[in-house]
Amino acid sequence: MTFLRGVSSLSADCSLDCQSHCLIDCRPGYYYTAGNCLECPVGFYCPGGRAAPRKCPLGTANELTAQGNLSACQVCPYGHLSLESRAGCRPCPQGFSCDPSTGSQRSCQPGQHSPEGQLGCRECPEGHACPDGHSAQHCSADQQPNPSRTLCVSCTPASLSAEDTRPCQPCPAGHFCPDGLQVPPCPAGSFKPKEGDPRASNSSLCLPGAGLCLKCPVGYFCPAGASFPVPCQPGTHNPLPGQDEAADCRACPAGRACTQPGLAQPDTECSAGYVCPTGSASPHAPSNACPPGTVGNHLDLFDKSQCEPCPAGFVCARGTGGQQKPPSPCPVGHYCPAGTKPPAQLRCAQGTWSNRSSLASAQQCSPCPLGWFCVPGARVPTGRCSSGHYCPQGSWRSTQFPCPAGTYSSRLGRGRVQDCSACPAGAFCPSGTSKPVLCPL
Repeated sequence: MTFLRGVSSLSADCSLDCQSHCLIDCRPGYYYTAGNCLECPVGFYCPGGRAAPRKCPLGTANELTAQGNLSACQVCPYGHLSLESRAGCRPCPQGFSCDPSTGSQRSCQPGQHSPEGQLGCRECPEGHACPDGHSAQHCSADQQPNPSRTLCVSCTPASLSAEDTRPCQPCPAGHFCPDGLQVPPCPAGSFKPKEGDPRASNSSLCLPGAGLCLKCPVGYFCPAGASFPVPCQPGTHNPLPGQDEAADCRACPAGRACTQPGLAQPDTECSAGYVCPTGSASPHAPSNACPPGTVGNHLDLFDKSQCEPCPAGFVCARGTGGQQKPPSPCPVGHYCPAGTKPPAQLRCAQGTWSNRSSLASAQQCSPCPLGWFCVPGARVPTGRCSSGHYCPQGSWRSTQFPCPAGTYSSRLGRGRVQDCSACPAGAFCPSGTSKPVLCPL
C-alpha cells in the first residue's frame, strides 16, 4: 500500500489504480477530512497523519492556525482564563475567584472583592463596603465599614483627647495629612496605598504628615486621590512617571505590540504573517493577519498592503509568514501562479496530470499517457481506456475515441487507432465495438 505525503511517486506508465489504493497522510499543522488535508484551526493543534484536531488544554490558548505541536498552546497570563474556543485568553472578571486549570469561576462572598484580572478574592479595601462581593462602595466621611465590611455605618462616638475635640483617625489611603487636621487627597500624578499611623508613639496628639504620597510609576496613571496606580491597558504604554489620566497612555507604535497592562515600552515585535497597526494589543490578532494569497516575512509590518504576493508554486493561507507558517507547496495535481490562495489553486487541465507538488503553471502538468484518461486535477492517470475505444496521449474520457466502424477492441488500455482490430468475416462491428456481433443467418 502506498501513502501519499504531499507527493506521490507513480510513474507515467504505472498500471495501479491509485483511487482505490492510496491514502493521504497530512503533515503536522493539518488534519484529514473527506479526502483533503485542511489547515488546523486556532485553539487546536494537529499532529498530522489522519488524526483529528486536538483542543488546547484548559488554561492555555493558541491564536495561530496550522500548528502541529502541543507547545503551540501557550499558558494564559496570570489572572486570565482560556476562552472556550481556546483561541485566546480573557481576564478573570471582577467579583470572582478563578481557577485556570479547570476554567471555573466563583463569586466572591459579601465583604470580599476581586478586581478584574485577579484570581483570588480579597478582603474589601479599607474605607469601603462590599455588600455583594462584586462592587466596592466607598464609605462617606462620617461613615465606616461594619466589621464584616458588607455595609457602611455611621461612625461610633469615640473618647476624645484632652488636646483635641476629635478622635485621631489613620490618614486614609489616597490622601496625605500635612497638619494632622486636614485630609486632602493625593494630587494628580501620585498615590498612597496604605493608611498612615494616626498618633505619635508617646502622645495623644494627631501626627502631622502621616503617610506621604508617592509619584505614579511609569506604565501607570494616578488620578487625584488614588490609592493604587491604574495600569495603562494593553495596546498602550507610558514611558513617563507622574501621569494622571488615561490619555497619558500612548498608543503602541506601528509595527510593535503592547500585550500586557502597565507597560513602560512595547514588549514585543509583530509576528511574521501579521501586521500591527498603531495601538495593537496582540502581535498576531486574527483580524490583522496577512490576507490569503500573501505572505509576511518581516516583523515590523503595520499595514496589510505591506504583505507580499505568495510566490509561484506555492499557496498562502491567511497569516502565512516566517518559519512557523511558511507558504505551502502547491498540492499535487494542481498548479499555483504567484498570489495563489486556498482553495483557489488551479487544477491541472483535463487530459493532463501531475504527481509533483509546487507547480507554477499549467505547462508543467504532464499529458495523460497512451491508453489512459485523466480528469481535471488528476494526481495519477484516472483510469484505463474502455474496451472498444483507444486513448491517445492527452485523453480525458475513457470513451472519448471509439474504434472506427468495421473494427473492434476487446481489451482495456488501447492507445492508438491501429490497436483496433479488423472485424472478422461473418460479423459486423459498429463504431465503439468491444465484441464483434455475428451476422444473422
